[in-house]
Formats: sequence, structure tokens, C-alpha cells
Amino acid sequence: DSMKVHFDLNKSLKQCPPSVIYKDTPGYTFKKRIITKLKNIIPKLENQIRTHLVKQSNATPIARSFEAIGWSHDKAPIAVSVNSDNDEYFNLEWGFTRTQAASMKEWETIIVDVVEPVGKPVDVFSDKFLSNKHLGEAHTPNTKEDIVNGVLKAVESDMIKDEKSVVKAWILRVTPEMTATDRQNIYKSYKTQKSSNGPVRTWHQ
Repeated sequence: DSMKVHFDLNKSLKQCPPSVIYKDTPGYTFKKRIITKLKNIIPKLENQIRTHLVKQSNATPIARSFEAIGWSHDKAPIAVSVNSDNDEYFNLEWGFTRTQAASMKEWETIIVDVVEPVGKPVDVFSDKFLSNKHLGEAHTPNTKEDIVNGVLKAVESDMIKDEKSVVKAWILRVTPEMTATDRQNIYKSYKTQKSSNGPVRTWHQ
């Protein structure tokens, strides 16, 4: 039997103000925060920046936390944009693991931020990496592999130029929590894969 979850929009808006979350997202504009049916959210693969897509093992601790304490109103909601073919539906922009955890717990509804991707492609893309933070103990950060794949995709899609300074600046942009050594390793790994012409995975599998 599905769990009735309590969502309080006012509490969420107060404890996790959109003005704070979206002040550094040039790719996205915040439209509104709502509670919607989980089944109306479409997790589009091309929006998923994780190399291993969503590992069940990442969703499990979040599902356990959902079961224990429900939704934490001080955490940012998942972000969705209105589906262009049918405005009853939303495309998932970020929050894949939490969406999976909610469906594991058979939640019927979830709190979401409706956003609009308005920026340049590189800004929209970068924001997807940066949105994945402040998720507490069950949080699984982006891996180095995720970032390497991101660089490959950004270059292949002409979002950024394949110049050392540009690539390094982009890596810095999307890895605020990483060390200089991590970033150096990401850059090296990117150069190796670029020259071998073998991306780690195709983006549409």
C-alpha cells in the first residue's frame, strides 16, 4: 500500500528558497514549486549526466531515508520542465536518484520545481552537474568519470571549444567540491579518451 507523504509547500519555500537555489543557474529559470503525481514525470535519458545512470544502490539509502523521515523540506526539490508534446507531463531535469527512490517507496506524489531551460546549451548542461548537491547523508556526488564524460559530450556537441584553457575552465565550473588534483586527473583522462576516440559510453544507450 503506497505511503501517504506529507509535503508542505510553504515550509519548503521558506526553508529552501528558490531565490537561493537558482541564483547561480544561468541555464534555468525557476517558474513555480508544486506537488505533482510521480507518474507524470518522464525521466529523459539525455538529461541524465551520471555515467552509470541511476544505480539501484544509490537510490536505496535515499528510499530508506524517505521511509524514516519522509521529505525533508530544507532540501531542494527535484527539477522538471514542462513536456513540449503534452503539458500534462514533465521532463525530469535533475533528481533522478530521488525520483527512483520515491517510486521504490510507491509515493504517488512528489514536490517539484518547475523550471525552464532558457540559457545557452553550455549553461543548461553545466547546471545539471551543479544541481547535484546539498542532499545530505544519502547524497552521491558526481564521479570523476561523470565529469570526464561531461567534457567529452560538451566538446562533441560544440558547447565548448577543445582548447586546454576552455576545457579546464569548464571542469572547474562544474566541480566546486573537487580538489585541484582531481581536476588535473579529469583533464588527463579526458585527453587520453579524446585521443583514443573512445568515449566511455554513448549518450543514447
